[in-house]
Amino acid sequence: MTSPQRITVVGGGIVGITTALEFQRRGYQVSLLDPKQPGRETSYGNTGVLSDGSVVISNNPGLRKRLPKLILKKSNALNYSLWFVIKRLPWVTRFLSYCTDQHLDHSSWALRALQAHSLQLHLGLISDSGADSLLRKTGWLKVFRSDTSYQAYGMELKVFEKTGVGHTKYSEEELRQLEPALNPIFRHGVLLHNACSVSSPAALCDAYLSIFIEAGGQVILGAAKKIQKSATWEVQLTDGELISSDAVVLAAGPWSAEIAKGLGYKIPMAWERAQPCKEPFMMSTRDMS
Repeated sequence: MTSPQRITVVGGGIVGITTALEFQRRGYQVSLLDPKQPGRETSYGNTGVLSDGSVVISNNPGLRKRLPKLILKKSNALNYSLWFVIKRLPWVTRFLSYCTDQHLDHSSWALRALQAHSLQLHLGLISDSGADSLLRKTGWLKVFRSDTSYQAYGMELKVFEKTGVGHTKYSEEELRQLEPALNPIFRHGVLLHNACSVSSPAALCDAYLSIFIEAGGQVILGAAKKIQKSATWEVQLTDGELISSDAVVLAAGPWSAEIAKGLGYKIPMAWERAQPCKEPFMMSTRDMS
């Protein structure tokens, strides 16, 4: 019998950890590589929402209408570095070119399929890792202060109905009955039925990591500089050390494009709310006022 194939997963966020777990469960020997304790970078500070309804992409048809206001920074929905955008103008131009109804339709169906499957996988992992105390099956309530902001949300509601995202719309009075402690300034609400959240994303990462390690998984603390191919696949760390394996999975989030350069890949990516350098592309918030 041949020994299980060795796989190195580069990136110890929630994506890297769950990827490492899945390969391990399929019989592979897996090493997880990250500069910090896994789950202590981007995944540490996320909202902890597990949803099957985040199916509307940022570059949707409504973005073109809002673009002049966003560019002039007359809205709190977007903050950006002009120099960062100039350096990546071809990427930004291509990003905006997909603000079409056709692309929204295609992407929303794809995201719906992925997220519905992902949610069930997470619920299974939460149970397996004994992290049930972190889980809150409360749904996701989005509230709106004005008729105008609620009407602007109409495009997302249409996508929900088209793709089968479970949701309920609430009037001002119904919101008071649903959440008596909610500030009475809100006039409309939308509840996504199947959304869950976890009280601590970092603790969830730790719980997943514990079953990975208990099953023989290896965690390596180190920063990947590049990936190269010789007799085997090698990940070169910033201190010069080489980690060899039969396959490599790159799950380093916004750092992935830089690491992949050594293989000749030029990955057209930017990031949201992440800062691997001193120039964040955007930091956005939902404006529902």
